[in-house]
Amino acid sequence: MAEWSKIYTFEYYSNIKTTIMSKGLSDKIEQVRDYLESQGCSPEEIDRRLFNSDEYDGEDEEEDNDIDKFFDKITEKAEIEGIKNKIRNSLRAYIIGDALGVPFEFKTKGTFNCTDFVGGGTHGQEAGTWSEETSVMLCMLDALTRSGNIDDAVVLFQENLKDWYYRGTFSVDGTFDVGKQIKDVITCDFTKFKTIYQMGNGALLYAPVAYYFLNEEFEINDFRNFCEVTHFKSDCFYYGWKFGKMLIDNIQGHLKFKREFPFHNKGDVINTYSFVVFHFSISRNSMKNASLFECLCNIVNCGEDTDTNAALLGLLLGTEREVNKKDWLRIRKHELADQIINDFVERIPGF
Repeated sequence: MAEWSKIYTFEYYSNIKTTIMSKGLSDKIEQVRDYLESQGCSPEEIDRRLFNSDEYDGEDEEEDNDIDKFFDKITEKAEIEGIKNKIRNSLRAYIIGDALGVPFEFKTKGTFNCTDFVGGGTHGQEAGTWSEETSVMLCMLDALTRSGNIDDAVVLFQENLKDWYYRGTFSVDGTFDVGKQIKDVITCDFTKFKTIYQMGNGALLYAPVAYYFLNEEFEINDFRNFCEVTHFKSDCFYYGWKFGKMLIDNIQGHLKFKREFPFHNKGDVINTYSFVVFHFSISRNSMKNASLFECLCNIVNCGEDTDTNAALLGLLLGTEREVNKKDWLRIRKHELADQIINDFVERIPGF
């Protein structure tokens, strides 16, 4: 149990502390302290809020029940804040992975070595620049935040995509690396192409929509609502939804997965899904002591669709491994990304 603030005497708290220990509340009070400290409260303020003798003296049964309820309420709030922080961390890790992979996209394994953010490369961008992968995600998160229902969110998502493509909104310096499928759908104002495209791995970029349904059942049609704006194949819906389910399961602490079939490092939805999940298993085994950043560099060094692969691994690995703040601050326009991410997290239903 944490030390009591030295400016208060033990006698001041004796009745309350005895009650807390006898009621088995020591673990709860530590959770409360951690939460209040995370909110910037001083040790003295924490003690005042927890043990104000004018409000609670530990001698009344009804007050005992009140302190139970108080601790339960604060603990629940702390748990919710913990989940929100995991989601923020996951989305940040996605963007870091994207930015790490941008300079090396389409390069062959063994022809380069990614160890840090660098500029130049495939797209000639400055170090720490995100690409289409992040812009599309931010378009979707913003639409979910500013809409009252899913139907409206899909419409706003389409408007956001046009703003991004034509005006550079949701980007760092304007658009680059726009996939042909997404480009064609946007330039035709989302009116056709429902039968001609195959299983592009861009469908997996919609996996973060799962966080919006964290507190309810996440159905495949919830994913499809956004995915079919640009991708129309059943495998796109299934594997994107499945990846989203993995995000939820890992945050809730009951993720189970296995490698189900052979795969290649290719840009279709099935192979990319399997490739990223395989690298997630590596991070839990042979790279279990590595940082998130090191794991992202490792998948980038496999070459090919480096920004997509690293973004998706970051999304999943970020549910359990911390983003280094110094790495995040090197992302260009991280302030814009944080604003959209934070607004989205606060609008998740059920929180």
